[in-house]
Amino acid sequence: MIWLKIGSQGRGVVDVQTRLLRLGYELGLTGVDGAFGPETERAVRLFQEKREREPDGIVGPDTWREMVDASYKLGDRQLYLMEPPLRGDDVRELQATLNNVGFNAGRVSGVLGEQTNNAVRDFQRNVGLDADGIVGETTVQALDNFKMRVSSGGITGVWDRAVMQPAGALLERRIAVDHAADDFSSGIAANLVTLLAAEGAKALQLPETSPGSDERELAALANEAEADVLLRFETAVSEEPGVRGSVCEFFDNGEFFSARSKTLASLIQNEISAALRLFDNGVEGKNLAILQATRMPAVIVKPAVESDPRDAEMMARPGATEACAAAVVTALSRYWED
Repeated sequence: MIWLKIGSQGRGVVDVQTRLLRLGYELGLTGVDGAFGPETERAVRLFQEKREREPDGIVGPDTWREMVDASYKLGDRQLYLMEPPLRGDDVRELQATLNNVGFNAGRVSGVLGEQTNNAVRDFQRNVGLDADGIVGETTVQALDNFKMRVSSGGITGVWDRAVMQPAGALLERRIAVDHAADDFSSGIAANLVTLLAAEGAKALQLPETSPGSDERELAALANEAEADVLLRFETAVSEEPGVRGSVCEFFDNGEFFSARSKTLASLIQNEISAALRLFDNGVEGKNLAILQATRMPAVIVKPAVESDPRDAEMMARPGATEACAAAVVTALSRYWED
């Protein structure tokens, strides 16, 4: 799509304004006029903030996709397995609800794939409906009768623990490893691959990436490889003085989040901040393509801020990348042992 911003005009702006109004965002006195002015920009920023995206006020492909996703609520349309797969907030709500009533729909991704389809059919069979995999009015009503309030990211403890149970901690686990182009991140990734091999795990190295890379393509590679988790390493940069330390990011779009990704992010954050003696910035939910599009838990690990002198000094120490990689291995072991 064409990127829309202040000064843009035309049918595309009308579409954006119409969706914003339907989602409850005010456009001031101008309303839907096809002109991208200050009121439209303000509404776009508010929408982006709610969906955990960078609030730049520009409607590019990712923001537009979020607007389309947000337009659907469960029951607005029939949901079923198709190619390309249906996606939207209605799918997320379906997945969260199925997980909460005990039918494993997998990660709350907003993409209706095979696992969600199987969960729908299992649910339909258990409530005496025709197990056709079509989520229409009857199935939605049946789900409403069972629905419990989502309070933990939509993943029930019963099957979550089953997924995380080890068959020897890291033995035969498949870890997709992605890293930015900087030396520190690539060093961590290289050391992690070696350490994982020693634990009997399989490291799946994804292509080296840089800002602007197609993150969905990387997520697709991890999905195709049937990885158990995906880890991306990158150092942060900040123009603000005094910003330093480590942070780990997991999927959260403001309405749904990945509970398993958050658990893994917390474990990694605790281990690397202690091992490298860095300021601990905790974990953050982000609505990023590489976190959203994966079918497995995914975490972006930012161990340091390269623009900070204290972090830069740590990064230059001998053995720093090895220590970080070892901390990640410890966290992964705890993730599957808990």
